[in-house]
Amino acid sequence: MINPDRLTVKTAEALNEAVSLARKNGNPVAYDVHLLRALLDQDEGIVTPILQKLGVKISSLRDAIDTEIGRYPKQSDANPSLSREMNAVIDGAEKQAKTMEDEYVSTEHLLLALASTKGAESVALLKAASV
Repeated sequence: MINPDRLTVKTAEALNEAVSLARKNGNPVAYDVHLLRALLDQDEGIVTPILQKLGVKISSLRDAIDTEIGRYPKQSDANPSLSREMNAVIDGAEKQAKTMEDEYVSTEHLLLALASTKGAESVALLKAASV
């Protein structure tokens, strides 16, 4: 797992919100799609403006994400763990930061990883939105 000291505040908030979103939905596992939704919902975050510049209809993407989250298993009193795909996205974001010679892992790195991590459902959702 990535060193928390290498995360920007927004990145740490997004990861925490993804787990909270999974918990609110009764999902025992936090998936990459939870993280994508958390990034879209961030106040003053950079991910939504980036996607808008790419021509993505944010409301349509949110609807697709919510549909996907609605398909996940539910369990009462869920204390979500991170999925294999979510861990792969986090690792991918860290690699992106190193490749770009950035000291911290930012939400932009998470977005790049969400769009490119094999096996992550976010890849298909973002491709469907023309990202």
